[in-house]
Amino acid sequence: MNYIHIFWENYEFVLRDHVPYLETMTLNTLTVDTAARLRVPVPFSLIIVFCVVCFAMVPIFARPLMEAGFSGDETALLRFLPGLLVFLWCLKRLYLQPYKWAAMAVFAGCGAGIGGAWALYFEALQVIPVAVAGTLYMSYPLFVTLFAWVGYRARPGSPAVLSAIMVLAGAGTMTFGGPLPDSDGWAAILMVLPAPIVFAVMVVLISRDYGRLSFIEKFAATNGGTMLFLLPTTLPGLDVSMVLALDPSIIAVALLFSISTAVVPQLLFTWAAPKLSESRVATLGALELPIMVLAGWIFFYEVLGLKEMIAVALIFGAVGLVSRKKR
Repeated sequence: MNYIHIFWENYEFVLRDHVPYLETMTLNTLTVDTAARLRVPVPFSLIIVFCVVCFAMVPIFARPLMEAGFSGDETALLRFLPGLLVFLWCLKRLYLQPYKWAAMAVFAGCGAGIGGAWALYFEALQVIPVAVAGTLYMSYPLFVTLFAWVGYRARPGSPAVLSAIMVLAGAGTMTFGGPLPDSDGWAAILMVLPAPIVFAVMVVLISRDYGRLSFIEKFAATNGGTMLFLLPTTLPGLDVSMVLALDPSIIAVALLFSISTAVVPQLLFTWAAPKLSESRVATLGALELPIMVLAGWIFFYEVLGLKEMIAVALIFGAVGLVSRKKR
């Protein structure tokens, strides 16, 4: 226990003089093996599930904001705005570490893509049901498996492939299990698709610990890129008088929206995801679908029928498949 105490209080001293195998690591890049040696049990899978629950709450907060007059760009800006403070806080530190600039630029580019993708996603929510948008978003485990295979030659095992197919089948059941969408519906469906693609890229980069950045630096770079995209596209058309005249309850919703669906879960996600394989992270993330379906039923009175139950069953089956322990 003395090691752990000294490690937390002055980890640089411990890394150099007492724990040689941790020489190049910091608290932000602890692996499961490291945690085991230090006897610090961390339920990384449960942390990912908690993050997923928070992410699934996005439509619950987004709908009231858009009904109050915010556009998709403005709603996305509200969600990611507090992350800009973390980015600004990290700037001085990053200025003194130029070897991290390239990796930070990659995460910032992904952040810019996330900003645009979520702006389109929020616009689509005005046309298609929350459950349909959520199921389309749940196609990202398939993209994660594909990108990890192409980018890192990580050939997926049979459980990972089967679970990705089950998730995709669940999304397809929800989207196409009833009458086909009209022209506006198809346009909204296309507007949702960039979100799972960009998020899949982020999952692969985080799970592979790209750039050896700390989780704070990954979070800061991603949110900085998001803000660099959203601020120029949003501020010129922002109605300041509308913002000043907002009801305090809407302001409270916006603040809770950002903290509970972006700041806290994103920080935890970027910390926990590298401790698990990308296939496990992606499949656990698919739990967002049942939560979105339930949220749409409770908060927006959307239909909860046979196709929704089939989709949820497929998702739970995929999670159980990828989470089972090898004998």
